[in-house]
Amino acid sequence: MVSKNDPARRRSAQGRAMRRGAPGAALALALLAAAHGQELPLGFSIGPGVSVEHDSNFLRSAGAAISGVPVFGDTFYDTFVAGNLLETYGRQTVTASANVGRVKYVREPLYDFTQEDLRARLDSEFPYGIRTSIGADRATSLARFADIGTSARDVIGRNGIDASLIFPLHVEWQAVLLGNLSSSDNSSPGLQAGNVRTKEVDAGIRFVPSSGNHVDLLLRDTLGTYPNGSPSVLVSPHFRELGADLRADWTFSGASQLVGRAGFLERRNDDIEQQRVVPGPTPHARPYFETLRISRNFAGPAYDLTYNWRLTGAARLSAFAIRESGAAGDYNYLSAVNKSFRLTPNYQPDEKIGLDAYYEWSRRDYFDSYAQLLQLAAGTKRVDFTRNTGIDATWKPRHWLQVTLTGRREKRASDLASYAYANNVVALAVQATFH
Repeated sequence: MVSKNDPARRRSAQGRAMRRGAPGAALALALLAAAHGQELPLGFSIGPGVSVEHDSNFLRSAGAAISGVPVFGDTFYDTFVAGNLLETYGRQTVTASANVGRVKYVREPLYDFTQEDLRARLDSEFPYGIRTSIGADRATSLARFADIGTSARDVIGRNGIDASLIFPLHVEWQAVLLGNLSSSDNSSPGLQAGNVRTKEVDAGIRFVPSSGNHVDLLLRDTLGTYPNGSPSVLVSPHFRELGADLRADWTFSGASQLVGRAGFLERRNDDIEQQRVVPGPTPHARPYFETLRISRNFAGPAYDLTYNWRLTGAARLSAFAIRESGAAGDYNYLSAVNKSFRLTPNYQPDEKIGLDAYYEWSRRDYFDSYAQLLQLAAGTKRVDFTRNTGIDATWKPRHWLQVTLTGRREKRASDLASYAYANNVVALAVQATFH
C-alpha cells in the first residue's frame, strides 16, 4: 500500500517530519485559527526556515558504464514555512500541521518542485465512553530514480482520509472500527499507469487493562484500483487485500514501550496487462506488440514493530523492524517483499543540544512477473540489499531558533548491477518557530 508503506517514512518520518513549509501554510493555519476566534490560539506556532542539501549521487545511478546514466551530485535549496496547531475545545481536540516549501536544484532546475506535508485531525469524546477521530493528509515528494528506473521528473502526490470509531463493550473490552481512503498519483505521463486508489476497512476488538495499555485484534479488507491501467475484459482493474493484525501500544515500565502490529496479509486478483514492442525475427522484419500479464498476487506475514527504550534521562534507543509486501519504492508496478531492521540511538543532554543517529539494513526480493521479465536478459532474480547510516546534530541557541546538521550514507547492492548505487548527503537546516 503506497499510502501507508511509503519508504520515506522508514527514513525520515521521526527526524524530519516538520522540516519543510511555505507561505501557503501560514495562510491555511491562519484561516483555521480564525474559524475558532479572533485571536490565534495558544497552541499555535509558525515559522520560516531554509535548508541546503548536497547529494553526491543525485540520480542514484550505478554509473554510465553499467546503467548508461552518469553519476553526478547536485545541491538543492528548500525555503519553507512550517506551522502547527493543537487546541482543545470541550471534548474535541484539533491538531493540524502544514509544511509547504519550494525545492530548487542548482544543477538540474528541471527537477524543481513544491513539496507539501499537510495534516489535520479532529478527535472527539462522547458520553458512554464513545470516541471518534477523523483526519486528512496530503504529501508530495520527488520519486527516487533508482526505484522508478528512469531519470524522468516524477512528483508523487499522496492523499488520505481516515476515520475511527471506538465504543465500550464490557469493562476492559472495546469495539474498534477504522476506515481509510487513499490515493497516489505520479506526475510523469509515462508513470501514471502506476496511480492507485484504495478503500480500506478494519474492524475488531480492543483489550484495555487498568494500566492504560491496549492490544487490538483487527481484520482488514482493502479494495484497490488502478485508474489509469489498461486491463482487458478478462483482467480486473481491481485488487483485493485481506489481512489480520494483532496491534499493541504497551508500556512495560517507565523506560520501555512496544508499539506496532504483526499479522498476515494476502493480495488477490492483482493482474494488469501491459503491451511491449517486440523486434521482428530478422533485421528487416516489422516489430510487433506483445501483451504481457503482470501478476502481483502475494500472501505472507506482515509486521511493523518499534521498541523504545529510555537508557538514561538523556539517552534513548529505538529498534524498528518491518516486513511488508507490495509496491516497491515509488513505482507501483514493481512489487517486492521488503524486510528492514533499524537501530536509532538518541542523546539529548539538555534542551539546546541533541544527537540522533541510525543504522538500517534492508533486503528487497522482487517477485512480480513484469520485474522478472526485465531480469531475463541478466538471467538472475533481482534482490537488493541496502545499508544506510546517518546522524542529525541539533542546536537550539534560542527557544525560537533551531539549527540542524545532517550527514547520511546510503549504499545499495543488487543482483542486477544497474540498480546498485552509493551516495552521500550533507544538509544544513535553519528554522525559526514563533508561538
